[in-house]
Amino acid sequence: MADVLDPRDLIDRKAERELFGELVSFTSSARMLTIGDTGGRGKSALLRRLKYNCQYEIKPQVSACLIDLSDLHDAFAFSLVSTMVDQFSVSTPFARFKQLDEARRLKDFSVFAQGAKTDYRDPRSLPQIQATATVAESTGEGSTVAGIHANYATFNVAQSPEFTDEQEQLARQRCVEAFLEDLRVISATQPLAIIFDAWERCNLPLRAWIRDEFFAKQCFNPDPNLRPDKLAIVVAGRPHNPADAPFGLRQDDFRPLFKDDQEHVNIVLSIRSLSEWGYDHVREFMILNGCREPDEDAIRFIQSKLKANWSLEKILQFIDDYLLE
Repeated sequence: MADVLDPRDLIDRKAERELFGELVSFTSSARMLTIGDTGGRGKSALLRRLKYNCQYEIKPQVSACLIDLSDLHDAFAFSLVSTMVDQFSVSTPFARFKQLDEARRLKDFSVFAQGAKTDYRDPRSLPQIQATATVAESTGEGSTVAGIHANYATFNVAQSPEFTDEQEQLARQRCVEAFLEDLRVISATQPLAIIFDAWERCNLPLRAWIRDEFFAKQCFNPDPNLRPDKLAIVVAGRPHNPADAPFGLRQDDFRPLFKDDQEHVNIVLSIRSLSEWGYDHVREFMILNGCREPDEDAIRFIQSKLKANWSLEKILQFIDDYLLE
């Protein structure tokens, strides 16, 4: 059995998927969806399906990234935006960010130095990177090719001296600024979705940056004209519970981002608990995963385990171990 469910194995959650479809249609003022439920209820499986739908089911296609915040141990925004860029499809280039990040990687501080004439907002103004490489020909003999101009070097390049800590910090800051500018430009014409999972387990300084900088000053800037136009945000996690989820989602977590309650209601959609699996959905799920036509007792048993917060992976393991013949 695979460790992670194929997104197509998610049978139900029709209401949640339809609500997300409305969000990324950008036909209303809604731009954020929060999803809160206890552990093991299938939030992560749903998010994988939402990302799958963006690519294969929603028309026009929506470029999407899915970020598990519990995997990001670095408190700096640069790590987050780098992960986002890596996940977005090749049709979403983030050219400004990539060119600056390439200069950072090659230790070319002239791009970032104070007073530098290059403008990170205009990729045409960034210097082309000189690369010297050895290219293996079909004969197996190597020929040296010098002075190759490339936006993104894929060769062994003689690097400049290492950045100081201050230089690296400045370079990363400029890369983040370039990402935000790219995001605003791209989303003016192309629909995008950023999906955050495990909000309650996010590194707290990073979560503060997401909320206070990325959301408050970018996605939901007080000036609507400065907001990314076709950008949808999903935030999922366990609800706040002092015992086991002290940093979980609260209903008013994002209320301070908006001028009043009405704007908050108009922009932020909320799912407080995932929908239950009905008889037909459980039956279809079991058949899809190798069972013969299940009887009512088997279906009721699976429903009872769902209500007992068994994860879908655990239920699949039970099917493998006890129900398959």
